Amino acid sequence: MHVLLNQCLYSNQTTDLTDDRLSRQSRLSRSSAYLSPHRTADNYTRTEDLVSWGIGMARVEYRELQCKSVLNRVHGMPFKWSINPYRGCAHSCHYCYARGTHTYLDLGTGDDFSGIIFAKVNAPQVLRAELRRPSWRQEAVSIGSATDPYQPAEGHFRITRSILEALYDHANPTSIVTKGTLVLRDRDLLAALNLRAGCTVCFSVPTIDTAIWRASEPGTAPPAKRLWVMEQLAAA
Repeated sequence: MHVLLNQCLYSNQTTDLTDDRLSRQSRLSRSSAYLSPHRTADNYTRTEDLVSWGIGMARVEYRELQCKSVLNRVHGMPFKWSINPYRGCAHSCHYCYARGTHTYLDLGTGDDFSGIIFAKVNAPQVLRAELRRPSWRQEAVSIGSATDPYQPAEGHFRITRSILEALYDHANPTSIVTKGTLVLRDRDLLAALNLRAGCTVCFSVPTIDTAIWRASEPGTAPPAKRLWVMEQLAAA
């Protein structure tokens, strides 16, 4: 598959690429739940590292959402269609342009965007119905234009993986934009989709400076971890 690096600003800092897995300990109910975005779904981030890096263990509320459509028509972008499995994002990137979308739900663009996440639990089923429409022409679809499809919630809900399975079954070309190391879980499916229809994974790594990372992306995996996962996917 194609694995691309987006927006990387280099520093002279060296970082540890050691990989340790973290078991999930999520506590989720059908309507809403709270979990730490770092301690649960992202199996490639270490709890002890999060403590030493000084990242706050924020509590996030997750709400299940039934959607009526999944494929979004996009204008002014390199792609014409997008899919967002979630609304809001626990990665808490301060510069995220998608924060304004939470106002459509009468929620704020600050802590609400990163602290109240909506999971589109029926998205895979709705997508399959849309892909079966005679009018659909198998145009390329971008996953994650207004949320990260591999944010911590994906470890529990598995919506992104189910969406990828639907795209694979319909031989639909796909691209993904993510900062989530959980993407490595799906390397088998991503590789198969690439062979069948084409699949590109774009990693967003704005900086490898740990001070800047802590300040601007407090809910994401360390930049070095993202680069390590990118290397594993490229070799898949």
